[in-house]
Order: sequence, then C-alpha cells, then structure tokens
Amino acid sequence: MSEAQPVKDSDMAVFHLSTAELGCMTDAVNCTLADERHLKERIAIFREGNNLTPGLNIGADTGWFNGMVADILSNQVSVVVNDIGLTRGVANIIDAHTEFPGDWLAQQNLYITPGARKGFAPHCDPHTVVVAQLYGHKEWAIYDKVQDNPLTTNETRLVAEPGEVIPERTRFTVEAGDCFVLPRGVYHDACAYDGPSVHMAIGIIGVRPVDYLWMLAEAGVHNADMRADMEPQAALEQASEFLSHIQLSPLPMPRNPINETTTPDNAKAGLRFEGALNAVSGS
Repeated sequence: MSEAQPVKDSDMAVFHLSTAELGCMTDAVNCTLADERHLKERIAIFREGNNLTPGLNIGADTGWFNGMVADILSNQVSVVVNDIGLTRGVANIIDAHTEFPGDWLAQQNLYITPGARKGFAPHCDPHTVVVAQLYGHKEWAIYDKVQDNPLTTNETRLVAEPGEVIPERTRFTVEAGDCFVLPRGVYHDACAYDGPSVHMAIGIIGVRPVDYLWMLAEAGVHNADMRADMEPQAALEQASEFLSHIQLSPLPMPRNPINETTTPDNAKAGLRFEGALNAVSGS
C-alpha cells in the first residue's frame, strides 16, 4: 500500500471529534447493533465490491454480534449495517462541525472492513456524506472524477466502469475520531490500513427542486383526468389546467425526524463492536 499523504484539498479537510462526540457516535452504533431484528434485516457483506449477502445465513443461533462479526471478518469480507439509528447527539455534531444543518441528516450506514481490504470499487454517492472514523485506520483515495448532482433514480452510473482508470486527486489516512465531508458525486474508495476498520457514513440530504416535480407527477398520476387518453394539444391543455390549480408548500424538515428514528431502547450491556475487532486483530 502506498504511503498516505495529508489532505491538500480544502473540500477534504479533516476535523477531529472530541472524546464525548466520538462516544456519542459509538453509542448510537452499539445500541442499533444490539437490535437483533434490525441487524438481520440491514446487514450486508461484500468482498472487493462483490455483494455476498445472499449467501449469508443469519439464523436464531447466530448469537452475539461480536462472534458473528469476528467469524465474517476472518473470511476477509467487509460488513455493512444500514440504517444505524439517528440520534439528536449526532445531528448536533453535524451542526457544530459542518456547513450542513443537523436536520439534513438522512441516513447512517456502518462499514466494518478487515485489514488491507476494500469493500467497494471506486464510486460516488448521490448525496453528501460525512465520514466518521470510529475504529482503526482507513486510507481514502479521492479521484478526479465528479458526477454533477447525481441521483439514484436517473441513468447516472454511480460505480466506475470495470477496468476504468481514473486519475487520483488525493490520498490520505484517517484514524478513530477523524471526520471529513465527502461532496456529492465525488468518486472515491477506501481501504482498511493496518487492521480492521470501522467508519460511519452519514448521508446528508436537503430538499431538491426536483422533489417538487416528483410531487406534481405523483399528484397527476392519482388524477383520473390526467390519466385519460387524448390528442397531444388537448393533453397539454389538460396538464396546464391541472398545474394551474396546484399550490406547493415547502417540504418539511428534518428530512428524517430524529424522534422517529432513534436508537432502540433494548441495548444489551457490553455489546460493543470494538470487542469483535480486537479479537480479530489480536489486540
């Protein structure tokens, strides 16, 4: 692995969490991982970008999360747990350290990667991501390729073409407590540096003008006159008439209400992902 260099681009400036802030994020993760039902529904495993989840058998005899993760990581695959519970504390961290309102916090996904492994090929995300390193070290590569405000619903390819060579813009390493903002559409990948790594990807999504167009389309689909067959000019006039009576109001925020997506209350004492990773790495 090449030697990582400090970030030189202002877009990728790294900030460091306080001990309390790191603990806040870690607690949100561990509380969610204690929810066995959530874990079974939201876990996925990857090796070098290949989704191996269909072959993963998570049954009632799986036991503690620590043992399961240790077993999975020993096979040199990466673990993803989607939809880590949102907390007001994490939203406050976003408010304090970034230009984005905490109310834009939309989703948190957890990535656990064994040493010297990549979970995914170079790709970009259809939203801004705040990356928070929770355990170990990870080397990030930022590429000189950017999609212009990509969406998951359009034809944009979010993953680099097989064999595509993309110029590298910068490369750097983060450790536990380090965070940085990954702009929407920027191609990147990452590799655990010198042992298992855990980071949380916090999706940040504001309201987009196209959201209102989708609302209009949804309203039109549910209107019988808008679904009728007619000549082109008549259809245009009908659509214009329909739109003239539509009054849009600003979409409500927060994007993902904290009080509806908090971490579960049934957290089991002592269940912490650090134990599984220490066992794998021999710490």
